[in-house]
Amino acid sequence: MIEKMALGEFYKELRLARKLKQSDVACDGLTASQLSKFELG
Repeated sequence: MIEKMALGEFYKELRLARKLKQSDVACDGLTASQLSKFELG
C-alpha cells in the first residue's frame, strides 16, 4: 500500500536527497524559516 505524504514532507525528502540545506534553497521571497514551517506542515 502506498503511504500518503504531505507536500512539505515530500519536498523535504527531495531537498535532503540533493544534500541541500534550507539556507541553500531560501531566496528573497522565501526565508529558511518559512521553508521550515512548510516542510513541517
